Amino acid sequence: HVIDFNKYEMEACSVFFLSPGQMHACHFAQNVQGYSILFRKEFFELNHQGRNLHSFPFFNNVAGKPALYLDCQQKNTVQSLLAEMVEEYQQKQPDYQAVLRALLEALLMRLSRFASQEEAKTHPQQEALNGLLSSQLKQLELLIENHYKEHWTVAQYAEHLNVSAKHLATIAKKGLDITISQLIQNRMLLEAKRLLIYTNDTVSRVAYNLNFNEASYFIRFFKKHTGQSPEEFRKSADKMHV
Repeated sequence: HVIDFNKYEMEACSVFFLSPGQMHACHFAQNVQGYSILFRKEFFELNHQGRNLHSFPFFNNVAGKPALYLDCQQKNTVQSLLAEMVEEYQQKQPDYQAVLRALLEALLMRLSRFASQEEAKTHPQQEALNGLLSSQLKQLELLIENHYKEHWTVAQYAEHLNVSAKHLATIAKKGLDITISQLIQNRMLLEAKRLLIYTNDTVSRVAYNLNFNEASYFIRFFKKHTGQSPEEFRKSADKMHV
């Protein structure tokens, strides 16, 4: 399963998360069976004014991880919820949409718990964030998602979160082991790659869409961080059938 230029094995008991705007393609070596759940953000958030999808660790273009691999016990828990969802959807009893919404929330909460457990196993040395720092990190990720095209500085992000740039750097390092500048650059590069591969826009047009003052500056930025010019990346991706 190729998601935003990264390849993930489609193993048994695997779960993949896709957000609006993400590009993906599946390459099957054999017959695959599974569930596909499509829903609008508004459907989930209808009765959850204080909670949105961004609060989960996998619906995030900035630092989210779109693949999760379950063990047998976790798989049974998830499959039970999925079976209930299918039954509700097919029978369409009174208030079935409300029941589906509740089951969807339960499913996402369980998967979020499993993702946190997996993260603790694979990165035991990474310092856990307390509730406040975790909330600030999610706010930062959302700000970057909404404003990366405006080329905000680290200081501007800190100002909008009412914290110091030093504090912002600390939570990014503790939570993601990455700098703020790298977070911003990675989001910009991801969008640049999407536009280069999935549109026919010229490099100049891509630079314009990403609010670079000059195409030459965008080309230098892209090559510095990828090792390829935009045109070279476009040609190499075509050869790989991304």
